Amino acid sequence: MIIGILILALILVFVMMNHNVRSLHLKTKNVLTEQKLLRSQMTPHFMFNSLSVLQGIIINKEYKKSLNYISKFSSLLRLSLENSRTTMVSLEKEVKAIEKYLIVQNIARQLPFQYVISLDEKIHQKEVMIPPMLIQPFVENAIKHGFRELKEDQSIKISFYYSQQNLTCTIKDNGVGIDFHKNTFSNTDTSISTDLIRERLGILSKEYEIKLGVSIDDISGDNETGTIVMISLPYKIQIDNEGANS
Repeated sequence: MIIGILILALILVFVMMNHNVRSLHLKTKNVLTEQKLLRSQMTPHFMFNSLSVLQGIIINKEYKKSLNYISKFSSLLRLSLENSRTTMVSLEKEVKAIEKYLIVQNIARQLPFQYVISLDEKIHQKEVMIPPMLIQPFVENAIKHGFRELKEDQSIKISFYYSQQNLTCTIKDNGVGIDFHKNTFSNTDTSISTDLIRERLGILSKEYEIKLGVSIDDISGDNETGTIVMISLPYKIQIDNEGANS
């Protein structure tokens, strides 16, 4: 009974989120692209997969685990909805959303992966404001595609640092590598997400008048496998509710 109520509440949260996203007024091309990206992430397919995982946990009579999964996933949805309502969020909130996503992904895995999120000591994450939903798709790709083969010691390292006055994020995994993925699988969703991010960064480059972009490289070789993604992020510094372009 309790599980049924929690599942219903989870579905209602998703329906409300989807309704709010669709009701936003898309006044500029930048906002339009952001909403395309948001919808590409929070799709019914993602919801279906999440509930399927929950169903498997319940069938295995892992009730404590199922409650934990629902709690973490609901928290992730709420934070994602909150971040999606504005064009800029604090780096602190975006990092929190990424970490919640990593936790949810780890709950149902047979072999959980390790992850590290590090920030350069020069970065004040409460003051740095960035566009939301630029990083999560690449984290998702690392988990879904990089970690296709179950093995121990799988890891993801997400780093934020300043590089020549630009804010850079790198996502490095020790999975099968993007070249293996390209040669073995075809995934339209991955391509769409990547193209949307490139389009969005192109728009933001004009808005901020700086060069932005993303690079994806295979780092396999010499007994090492994996992929590294490097994203140049637009950002503002906001102190005492007064923003200033960097």
